[in-house]
Amino acid sequence: MTKIRLEIAVLNIAMHNHDKGELSYENLFHTLNNDDVEAQLDETHAACIGELNVSKQYGEQRYFLGQIYKYAKIDPERDCLNTRTKKAATDEEKKSLIVPKHLRPHFVKIPFVFIPKGHRLYIQTKHKQNLFGITKAKKLFELLIQSKEISQKFGDIEVTIEPDSAEVEKLINRNDIDKLIVDIVRPNPDDIGCVEQTLLEKMKKRNLKKQKTEYISTKEENLVLDEDLKAEIKIAASNGKVVAEGVNVENEKWKISTEETNLVIKTSYEADRNEENRGEDPAEKCLIETAFDTHNEIIK
Repeated sequence: MTKIRLEIAVLNIAMHNHDKGELSYENLFHTLNNDDVEAQLDETHAACIGELNVSKQYGEQRYFLGQIYKYAKIDPERDCLNTRTKKAATDEEKKSLIVPKHLRPHFVKIPFVFIPKGHRLYIQTKHKQNLFGITKAKKLFELLIQSKEISQKFGDIEVTIEPDSAEVEKLINRNDIDKLIVDIVRPNPDDIGCVEQTLLEKMKKRNLKKQKTEYISTKEENLVLDEDLKAEIKIAASNGKVVAEGVNVENEKWKISTEETNLVIKTSYEADRNEENRGEDPAEKCLIETAFDTHNEIIK
């Protein structure tokens, strides 16, 4: 059997105004899983949620299993090169390029698992020749939820790239930080610990959606990160972002953002023809198992 490698990354998709628990996320994803809802990722590609099953079960936990459809979508009004004439094609020549609306060339499926308890989305970012970076995945969901219809129906929804906790630990243990920006989006009321709960209550009391705090050390000194500030950084890393900068022992300036230290889960599976013959997808199975193993670590 052949070993196939794949990579998985994580998004925190947090709804703040929901009173129906998991059902609120189910309604949100059903709304996004609509043929008329798509996002233009760049000048040549668009994407949407093309498949969705919200009734999956892993042990006692419920999860959603879906597929993002990515495909080419170009503006036919833009110039097109005629390689024979070395000039822009005429309107008549461009007619042969028009693709029927129901066809989408360069079609790729990107599977994901969403676990509503803990509101994390695990997406396959690399598998064989297919690549779909986590930054692009974040942009996709931000574009999908920014419509007025979504805002009116579901309220504020924040999408954050889940950072690598090991890199966050390295950051808070540095002793050469001169400047620190802690940008916190109000934590989701679901499944939060006592530290997050305290912060949530403060932000609710002050009617804060976001909180941005800048710390600058005194001249010739470095910041001292006490336990409260370290806890604040950890919250912001998963619910917003943290940017730190300073000068190292080699007198070199450095700067780190938690958005650039995203969690990348590298795993693999054995390509099993018997499973494939039974209609099972070993890559999908690997994604689901890895998602739940990681999820238990993230929200513990």
